[in-house]
Amino acid sequence: FDDCKLFSGSLDGTVKIWNYRDGTCIRTLRVFDNGGVISLHHQRGTLVVGGENGTIRVYNIAKMTSFTLAGHTDWVNAVRIYGENTLFSCSDDMLIKRWDLEQRQCVRTYTGHTHHVQSLHLSNRAPPLLPPSLSHPNSSSRDRDADDDQRPFMITGSLDGTMRVWDIESGECLKTIFGHVEGIWSMTFDSLRIVSGSNDGVVKIWDTSSHTCLTTLHSSTAAVNCVALSDTRVVVGDNDGNVRIYDFRDTRSSETATTSF
Repeated sequence: FDDCKLFSGSLDGTVKIWNYRDGTCIRTLRVFDNGGVISLHHQRGTLVVGGENGTIRVYNIAKMTSFTLAGHTDWVNAVRIYGENTLFSCSDDMLIKRWDLEQRQCVRTYTGHTHHVQSLHLSNRAPPLLPPSLSHPNSSSRDRDADDDQRPFMITGSLDGTMRVWDIESGECLKTIFGHVEGIWSMTFDSLRIVSGSNDGVVKIWDTSSHTCLTTLHSSTAAVNCVALSDTRVVVGDNDGNVRIYDFRDTRSSETATTSF
């Protein structure tokens, strides 16, 4: 959403644009005729929609023009606009793709996951404390440029049970994070923590710098299909319709609230 609009996607292939202040539907977009909407992302007037049919639709909301990106062969589970003209997507085809929105084509494919890739998130800086040997194999820490610390990276989560840290520019997988027994449905991160939720209801909190697991929460018996992170809280949603809120400041008990829908 932006200052006044909320965007929602449906398995009927449509996206609705809402005025979230008064709840009225402003417009309905018929995005896909042969499959549902699986993912979407809006930023600075550009709306990107990932489809069940493996295609991506990109809209200029002001002009209401659009074009299609084809390259995935299965569900597009997440899309993220990056900067002005770059898009990232991940799919059930086990691939992550980088797209140039001006050229309207895929410019890089990231491979390595062995099952559906469910989530991806981006950072504008390099992974903290990244060993120089991984950053530049032929350089030492002494001659490493200060600019290297600003290189962007990406973390993806997959049903293969792993998360991967990628160098966005080179496409190199810098780290594979193991720890979940079952597949990872959702993940997010900030400068301090990575949060991941898996098919067996387990939520893990990791240190972003060292990638070590700090806490394991047995949140549910159902799959954790969404997680959100703030400075002080983790919010977890599962397939049983429960939303749980954990507060880092609560030393007596991690769980502070549970709501069922």
